[in-house]
Amino acid sequence: MEKNDIFNTNLLQLPMKAQVADEGVVQDIAPVAAPADLAGGVAELELDALNQRGVVLQRLSDVTPKNHEMLASGRLQCGEITLLCGDGGVGKGQFVAQIARSLTMGEATGVFPQAPNRTGNVVILAGEDPIDAVLCPRMAAAGADLGKVVVIDSDVYYKKKGKMPYLGDPDLVNWIIAANPLVLVIDPLQAFLPNSANMNNRQQMRKVLQDLRMLAQQQGFAILLVTHTNKNPSAFGRKRLNGSGELWDTARSVLIMGHTRDGSKSYVSHEKSSYGVPADTILFTTETVEVRGIKTVRLKFDSTSDWKDEDFCREKPDNKGRKYAEVQREILRTLNAAPGNRMVSKELQRLVLEKTGCSESTYNHARSALSNEDLIKNVRQSVPEVGVCGVTALTWSAAVA
Repeated sequence: MEKNDIFNTNLLQLPMKAQVADEGVVQDIAPVAAPADLAGGVAELELDALNQRGVVLQRLSDVTPKNHEMLASGRLQCGEITLLCGDGGVGKGQFVAQIARSLTMGEATGVFPQAPNRTGNVVILAGEDPIDAVLCPRMAAAGADLGKVVVIDSDVYYKKKGKMPYLGDPDLVNWIIAANPLVLVIDPLQAFLPNSANMNNRQQMRKVLQDLRMLAQQQGFAILLVTHTNKNPSAFGRKRLNGSGELWDTARSVLIMGHTRDGSKSYVSHEKSSYGVPADTILFTTETVEVRGIKTVRLKFDSTSDWKDEDFCREKPDNKGRKYAEVQREILRTLNAAPGNRMVSKELQRLVLEKTGCSESTYNHARSALSNEDLIKNVRQSVPEVGVCGVTALTWSAAVA
């Protein structure tokens, strides 16, 4: 076997650089002395022999490629961390309920058009939402198999164990493993951080996230971390995340939620995907339903889009378009209430301008659009006490509608 050129240098004597945590300062670290039995002899040893002595080096030719099992139509991966972040009230809980439906029922839905290869348990570390009043009705409304949704409530855990649950606690880890999750949901992440971990400290968060990822890889489940976005109105994408940038860096998949500019819909944008092309953005509305006498909110799939979080954040409100639509509705309402569904054009204009406060230019634009759509027609006819003048009337199809 030929010697590798890299072994011509004593790796243990190379100077190293390190970055001081969260300060951006690069400093030299003194070289570590080589063990006596390796010093000066690295170039003479084969890779296998080195690894037997504790050096961790792998040739890619010795590695067998493998696929990660994808869940939720590619948005989650077994053995990896996915980050779900969004403002309060944007529908994060309803979206998680749809994930639970997909993975406990094994169904393809509008939200997740690819059915999972298998079903399993969804384990939720719940730090905010009450189980009985919120989580149970929400999951039932989404259509999840409640027998496969397992919740570890922080308050209940404290009452029974005498301590708050936190990531890294061996007891909590054992309970998670015992629940045999396909997906572990931590909602919100902040509620389960140990006291030693500051959300804004990169080094401390790295330790927490690396331990979580190792657990997921050992046990074969996916992790979904739910967090809030910051309040910066001009931020989008990565800059919308609260806390250390380590969250984005460690997560193999990042989902950001928000409202469309007009507030009529919510979106889930797949911002980062380390194992493939990001999935399309999901657009949805919500509806109030009743489950066992309890009102709850359910996600209602609307459509998909190729827009990402930046596109929605940069979108300018269409104030002019909304004003045109308002004026058009008032024109149709006024004509519907008029005798014979028609009115002298000048009188119609006066009433609509008075009602909507729009300009003549806006009124004329709105009226022309209605005429082009064949919803109204403009004619000249004789009107008592007025004479021949312009009259605006609904068309037959608009009058029937």
